[in-house]
Amino acid sequence: MPLIDLIVNADFENVYSFAPAEGEFRYYLRLKCTSCGDEPEDFVYVDPGNIEEVPGGRGQANFTRKCKNCSKSANLTVMAGGEVLASQPDSVLATFDCRGCEPCDWRPQGEEAWACFANTVEGDPDDPKDPEPGTAYAVTFEEGEWCGYDEATEQSLMISNLQCSFATSKRSGGELTGKLSRIHAHKTG
Repeated sequence: MPLIDLIVNADFENVYSFAPAEGEFRYYLRLKCTSCGDEPEDFVYVDPGNIEEVPGGRGQANFTRKCKNCSKSANLTVMAGGEVLASQPDSVLATFDCRGCEPCDWRPQGEEAWACFANTVEGDPDDPKDPEPGTAYAVTFEEGEWCGYDEATEQSLMISNLQCSFATSKRSGGELTGKLSRIHAHKTG
């Protein structure tokens, strides 16, 4: 049962971090079958709050399906969620327990499904003492980008150039179970 990390990089302008917003949330993933290597072009959604029985009575998962090519069963469970920090390239956004499948792409979809913290001060985003999280804003990504305006600091906000990769997690399942980070954001518009 390999644990797979969703690793995200982005360009930030006056943004401290972003993460899933509070409430219902789905990860949109493209999954590859580990049995036959089939990589369908369609994206599926994985809801951490959804619990399905794994076929054959082998436990529960957040997502189950059968490969259309080889008919092998696959399932995926969200083990933990995190946030993408401007000061930390290669931030782990989520960790998945994958059986019979592995994620090969991710998209940040959903109306105000994401939230970001604006920086409270201007400065070097690589200096952990300089920017601090300020006001939280609801985020809807369009083509991998979002922009807004923080009235408190009178600065434009931007998240762009989202890139993802997947890697075998260095963490164990026991230390991850049930750790899903969420941000309470101010709704805009």
